[in-house]
Amino acid sequence: MEHHSNIVPWQIACEISGAKLRVIPINDAGELLLDEYAKLLNEKTRFVSVVHLSNSLGTINDVKKIIALAHQVGAKVLIDGAQWAAHFPTDVQDLNADFYAFSGHKLFGPTGIGVLYGRAELLGKMPPYQSGGDMIESVTFEKTTYASPPSKFEAGTPDIAGVVGLGAAIDYVQSIGFDSIHRHEQMLLDYATEQLKSIPRLRIVGTAKDKGSVISFVIENPPIGSLDIGLALDRDGVAVRTGHHCCQPVMERMRISSTSRASFAMYNTRSDIDALVASLRKLVAANVSAKKSTAAPSEVVYPSAVAASPEAAAEELAEVFAMLDDRETRGEYVIELGQKLPNYFDLLKQVTPRVPGCMSEVYLVPRKDSDRLEFVADANADIVRGLIALLEKLFSGQKAKDILNFDIESFFNRIGLDQFISTQRRNGLAGMVSRIRHEAAAIGGA
Repeated sequence: MEHHSNIVPWQIACEISGAKLRVIPINDAGELLLDEYAKLLNEKTRFVSVVHLSNSLGTINDVKKIIALAHQVGAKVLIDGAQWAAHFPTDVQDLNADFYAFSGHKLFGPTGIGVLYGRAELLGKMPPYQSGGDMIESVTFEKTTYASPPSKFEAGTPDIAGVVGLGAAIDYVQSIGFDSIHRHEQMLLDYATEQLKSIPRLRIVGTAKDKGSVISFVIENPPIGSLDIGLALDRDGVAVRTGHHCCQPVMERMRISSTSRASFAMYNTRSDIDALVASLRKLVAANVSAKKSTAAPSEVVYPSAVAASPEAAAEELAEVFAMLDDRETRGEYVIELGQKLPNYFDLLKQVTPRVPGCMSEVYLVPRKDSDRLEFVADANADIVRGLIALLEKLFSGQKAKDILNFDIESFFNRIGLDQFISTQRRNGLAGMVSRIRHEAAAIGGA
């Protein structure tokens, strides 16, 4: 259930040091299996790092017990408290943590600032990780001695404005009081859980007994992609987070590609939850009607070329986008393209691996026709299906060499793609383009 920020640095450290990364398993409710964790610990264990409150599932981990078990074998422990710090009091001495970290913007403060606590004796033994002004005690050309922690780790001019802003945010939260915050958020969590469970086809992902005010969910049978859920809610003025939440391993463990996530804080109300539930009910009802009218084709039809070249196809598409006034209209047009795409998802999923890098599930099947590339693709989100439709219009049925020579980024800039497609969706789009170019290169012998 760890955020990528508590996975990737340890993978890099393992590559450098030769250490081995071992993972604590979780159950279907999204709870750490602490009995299995205890079995992983031995005299070779050097470091344990775990999230306090999961951003993707809402699970609250028993970090005090995790720390105590690690200390029994001499291991040091870092706790990722980014999600915890804004909702509950944090006593690092009571936890007996060696290191504890949290970010400012999760605590209603500025971005780009955070806190790292470390035991004084441990920080004193550690060398500085960067050099510069104000982290020194004395400097000569022969030798430099370093200041005591924390100055030793704060090279250069600090983020003074960020520190002041974070301090103000902490004062604000403490003025309200964590007891009041927790009571209010628990009420919202209980109410939202009860209401969301009543929505047909909606399944909550992460059902730990001890949870923070986070609810991740999917809509299944038939599925509605999390990106489509987010766009539909946005049109009704409801903001949720969609995707894998920088937690791809837990998505794989739960056998899903992404979720929609509603996060509740002290400023939310029951009426916010009522708006969320009403919008989801409307979406589910509309989706049922749409599915009844769009049966899956019995066979795959590969799209032929819509123009003499990718450049000619791009000109036609660019003219259409030029007539669309704003980003909302352009986004709606892409979604409409996706809704018209043949429903090959279940069929393609059985015969080809998922395209890597995409936030949603994308499957693409190419075939060679002389010196040309044809392909079909599908995804579990209409906005992504719309991007697939664009790529099919540009490339399917075109000569491989023309595909490779086409400047796709210039085309995307021309139609203002960045105005209505998020960075994460662009990453998925890049994955699809890479796959198409790879197939074209195989045909062209490049």
